[in-house]
Amino acid sequence: MTIKQGDKVKYLSEIGGGTVTKIINKNEVYILNDEGFEVPAYIKELIIVENNKISESYIDEINKNNIEDNEKTIKNDMTNIYEEETTIQNDELKIYMALVPFNNEETKSLNIYLINDSIHNLLYSYILKEKSETSVNSAGLLEPNTKLFLENINFKRFNHINNFIFQIIIFKKGLYKLKKPFEKEITIKPMEIFNEYSYVENDFFNENALIIPIIKEDALTEHITRLTNEDIDKIIVEKEKITSNKSEEIISKKHEKNNIKEIDLHINKLLDNVIGLSNSGILDIQMKHFKNNLEEAIKNKIKKIVFIHGIGNGTLKMKIRNTLDSNYKYLKYQDASFQKYRFGATLVIIS
Repeated sequence: MTIKQGDKVKYLSEIGGGTVTKIINKNEVYILNDEGFEVPAYIKELIIVENNKISESYIDEINKNNIEDNEKTIKNDMTNIYEEETTIQNDELKIYMALVPFNNEETKSLNIYLINDSIHNLLYSYILKEKSETSVNSAGLLEPNTKLFLENINFKRFNHINNFIFQIIIFKKGLYKLKKPFEKEITIKPMEIFNEYSYVENDFFNENALIIPIIKEDALTEHITRLTNEDIDKIIVEKEKITSNKSEEIISKKHEKNNIKEIDLHINKLLDNVIGLSNSGILDIQMKHFKNNLEEAIKNKIKKIVFIHGIGNGTLKMKIRNTLDSNYKYLKYQDASFQKYRFGATLVIIS
């Protein structure tokens, strides 16, 4: 279906719409929006509304375009994967212990995993200190870039577990830089086990999990549990500097065109490890990140900024909106695009 002057339209992935006032070219039009401003818009991002109903033929056309766009994206992603596989492999050691919630009708428990996120082979022993006894629960070979299920532990049993111990010998076929045998003793406090914020999105499981580094050749992760609040603030600033270019690439061309900035407030996007942080400590870090980015957006005259807070129990979302109501009364806000974020993000309109 062709868009004509005078058609009433809505945005495909944003709230609002308006009336087409002028056809710029085959790709763009001018729209008189609900606020009385005439703004440019891409035709492919609009939906024609007929008597407040979306044209079925136009939806078919959009779905066809979306399928073609998705096929192009998948093709580009596969090309990037092949290019990455031809590069020199990273020799860094990244070995983790993972605790993944496993719930059934009778009891709650955790599945324990050993993760080898490196190009080395591991000879390992998994030792458990429980009450006054020490026992080797598992031992064997773990191949590169694999994860291994060790055992399932009932929640109540954690009250009697003192430490988890991993002894690891690292080797690789052929010529390689010799690595020393390694032993790591891990203590997990019961409060960390029962704290829902300990379990976060990760690269290894579909479910949220508590990921604990056993060996990670990264000073940031190894020392984070010993940091003060001031140190954590410094880490956030440094991490933002390191990832600023990557973050800019994530923002879509559409957002750049409309001067929209996107900030993800999920704690695993702000810190590499949250072990030892309380719920209030995590919320303080998220709110500090929210305020810093909002002030920066106001200073740089960004028109709109989206804060991704997730759905969860709604604590972070409520805190953000209370802060906007009390400290930024001159700003407007609303739920961000439902199609993209569901109810998990807030759009702040600065200008």
